[in-house]
Amino acid sequence: NIPAKRRGTVGERVGWIATLSRNALVVIAGTVMAYVFHVNDMEPFHLT
Repeated sequence: NIPAKRRGTVGERVGWIATLSRNALVVIAGTVMAYVFHVNDMEPFHLT
């Protein structure tokens, strides 16, 4: 983890940024999918 440190190799920094970016993209994609399902009155999952 490199959140508060400015130390670390370039590879560690790039890896941390890539992981953070991937997580953000997953959240954004999930939000967009939920919105599209809601607008089109689709229910892809049913809770039992």
